[in-house]
Amino acid sequence: GLELKARFPRQSSTDGKSKSKPRRTVGKLRQLATEQAEKRRRAEEKQAKKEKARREKEKAAARKKHLDSLEGKEGRIWEKVDNLVEIRNAKSYDQAIGHLKDLRDLSIRKDKLEDFLSLLESLREPHMKKQSFIERLIVVDGSGEALVLTTRQLITKATAFDEKYRN
Repeated sequence: GLELKARFPRQSSTDGKSKSKPRRTVGKLRQLATEQAEKRRRAEEKQAKKEKARREKEKAAARKKHLDSLEGKEGRIWEKVDNLVEIRNAKSYDQAIGHLKDLRDLSIRKDKLEDFLSLLESLREPHMKKQSFIERLIVVDGSGEALVLTTRQLITKATAFDEKYRN
């Protein structure tokens, strides 16, 4: 106690006024807190955008590598798709659709989309009574990406694909 009282007069000026910075008001403190929060939010947003771009770049590279590994194996993949569809269950249909997406992307990459569509039609014809499979052909995933598309949609998709995966 006495030591604190003895120190106090030494830290203040001779006229009794403090030499420290002027005190900040509650309003000023709130303003500073708001500014800091906004600054932090912008930095986090910027970091999130960078992270998203990095993930998309990695995903595109992985997709390209996967498609590279399938080059020249298209015939075996078509056979596998046909075998999967014959199993007649949801899991095999989903696997078949995954392979069809790969085949579609390979055909776009090679500028052979017409060949893909012809083969897809020859696959679809004998399986028309398999409603679940046919529905999966039309809507491939939750994003609504269709495997069976109009010519205009295919051209748009091929252009977008070129930008991402073409050598």
